[in-house]
Amino acid sequence: MRTIVYVDGFNLYYGACRAQGRKWLDLGTLCERLLPNDEIVEIAYCTANVKKSRANPGKQDRQRIHHRALETIPNLRIYRGHFLPKEVTGPLVNPVPGERLMRAVQTFEEKGTDVNIASLMLKDGYEGRYEQAVLISNDSDLKMPVEIIRSRLDLPVVVINPVLRRRGKRRNKTLSPDPLPPNASFIQLRARHVEGSQFPPEVREERGSILRKPANW
Repeated sequence: MRTIVYVDGFNLYYGACRAQGRKWLDLGTLCERLLPNDEIVEIAYCTANVKKSRANPGKQDRQRIHHRALETIPNLRIYRGHFLPKEVTGPLVNPVPGERLMRAVQTFEEKGTDVNIASLMLKDGYEGRYEQAVLISNDSDLKMPVEIIRSRLDLPVVVINPVLRRRGKRRNKTLSPDPLPPNASFIQLRARHVEGSQFPPEVREERGSILRKPANW
């Protein structure tokens, strides 16, 4: 079945790839493992470039190398949102006696990824680019495009939950109701899927450059 896979990059990373041995992920191999009987015509990887961090100074370079490795996958395209600075005020976890309990800190909020996924899924569906859509995300904000594709276009949508399940942890039934409708499927991502779908330590780009897995990954 002609399939396009839509990947919520940060949802996948924080749900399944933060541990050692999982970060150098080959999305092409992962999709083939999870969907062995489908023709994957495109992998739409939706993410954003991370911002500099004093606490983690190398993360921009590591992400950039991983994105270049992903771009060696012939049918993968990267769609980027962005981060906006955001001030958040909250209580200190362990305040010193006499210290103010509330503090303001600056953080960054990812913008655009869910909009990009929703727009691409609907656009590609109405243009007839796929016979089946696959969504790798646990974000309930994507409920509406999933329902439109299933009900208005009468096309199947497979939801792959990237949040590795722990004991007592249940799937997001907003995206994957129970029982599932006729044109819906659900796959729970497992640690073995991610760990068995890593790039080799060195990846060659088309122009001949060698990309090496970051040393602390």
